[in-house]
Amino acid sequence: MCGILGALESKFDAARFEAALARLAWRGRDGSGSTSTAGWRLGTARLAISDATAPQPIECPRTGRVVVFNGAVTSARDEWARYRTATRNDAELLLHRLAHDGPEGLLDMTGPYAFAIADPLADCVYVGRDHLGEKPLLVASEDGEPVAFASTGPALRALGFRTEWNPVELGRWFRR
Repeated sequence: MCGILGALESKFDAARFEAALARLAWRGRDGSGSTSTAGWRLGTARLAISDATAPQPIECPRTGRVVVFNGAVTSARDEWARYRTATRNDAELLLHRLAHDGPEGLLDMTGPYAFAIADPLADCVYVGRDHLGEKPLLVASEDGEPVAFASTGPALRALGFRTEWNPVELGRWFRR
């Protein structure tokens, strides 16, 4: 179990972001880290399951893309053979998938996961989770636009958001 956090830089200063990241510490005793790119602050609290020597966030030196990741890619062994990776951290595989297959390469991953990739080349952030929602990913918005996301409600509350159940989305989830 890890925890991930992301917020628009223009909305949240570094001190507030780090306070929110501290609310995720219980999800990852093996370290935490944060960075800023593409207008977003990204952070993670990491419980090292794969490659304990590879901290997160992970940045691709060639593209400047940054990934934060919570979970596991079940096809990781096969994918490590496909890509030249610097680590054996499943998070790095997402950077390679995006580089080789574009955003569509992030759609067919298997396993329990939640992630965010800040992409300064495309000036956007890709955020996703597994199809069953096994790994939590909560999104906060203002005026219909996403401005922050986190693995837990307390991290979003530390950024100043109220967290509450959305009955419409909850109903959609139960109808699946």
